[in-house]
Amino acid sequence: MVQQAVGKTLSGAWEEFEFDGYGRRFFVKNFTEDNIHVTFDVDNSSVYTVKSGAAEEIATSYSPVVSPSFYKKSIWVNGEGYVEVEQIDTSAPSVITNALTITAANVTASSIVLNGSAVEAVPSTLKVGDKLVITYAADTHYSLPTTVAVEGATYTWEGGVLTITKANGTVSVDIEGVADEYDVTYSLTGVTGTNPATITYGEEKELTFAYESGYGSISVSASNGTVTGEGLTKVLSGVTADTTVTATASKIEYDVSITAEHATYTVKVDGETVADVPSKLWVNSVLEITYTAASGYALPETVEVENATSTWAEGVLTISAPTGAVSATITAVVVQ
Repeated sequence: MVQQAVGKTLSGAWEEFEFDGYGRRFFVKNFTEDNIHVTFDVDNSSVYTVKSGAAEEIATSYSPVVSPSFYKKSIWVNGEGYVEVEQIDTSAPSVITNALTITAANVTASSIVLNGSAVEAVPSTLKVGDKLVITYAADTHYSLPTTVAVEGATYTWEGGVLTITKANGTVSVDIEGVADEYDVTYSLTGVTGTNPATITYGEEKELTFAYESGYGSISVSASNGTVTGEGLTKVLSGVTADTTVTATASKIEYDVSITAEHATYTVKVDGETVADVPSKLWVNSVLEITYTAASGYALPETVEVENATSTWAEGVLTISAPTGAVSATITAVVVQ
């Protein structure tokens, strides 16, 4: 039970010494006068004396400094050389025990070792000299944190291994796994939207879209996760991997019914020749039909078209911007 600091020069800085077996701590500091200050444990169960470098025992002027939050021994001494601290009480010092609380979220302890021996559960208390080593693994869809919060003890945290030593009061530990983050990409047809590029596990993200001109009736799905919501505002949730959100809007189209009597025709849609009059017309498309009257007939002077913008000139009927079912009849007349 003797601790020596041989050959140390005590130049005003605190020096820490530990007694084997009981985790007792002693601090030595250079002092301005030739006196020695000795403090006791909080329970005053042990008394210590200090010998000077000349081995003269000093057994007077003890000054107890006792408080529940301070149980260390403090020794102030002048000079250099070595300081020898000797326990003269024959009774063993009481072992100081500290409460331990560990709050862990989204991580699991895979190994617990106390003072070199594996144990099944995290202890509820730590003695001053105990060494507790716990190895943690992140839960599914989580990663280990880069830092942990520990109060009341010395600790290290590296690669999921938490080492706690030198408990000096109530020890509390907070460890929280970090939710994995996933990429979100988008495949858009007929809609636009600037939406989140990432989402973390367990998170919900709102998605907002807008129709491009001529589109409506949106449908949204995700390759991983769930999409809910009405209209152009959706919620993405339940994502467990990188995901692609597919948002598709339908073209706004209306039925077309155009007949021609005693005339032939050719058809173009948006400038491209097609085989026949289409059955539907998109609101952003332009339908152009060129008519030729049969022999002995002449094209009419006017043509009426319902639910669309139209022009009729020199046998060419142009239809655009439908607002409903489009219909028209072109009837050539007999030449007199």
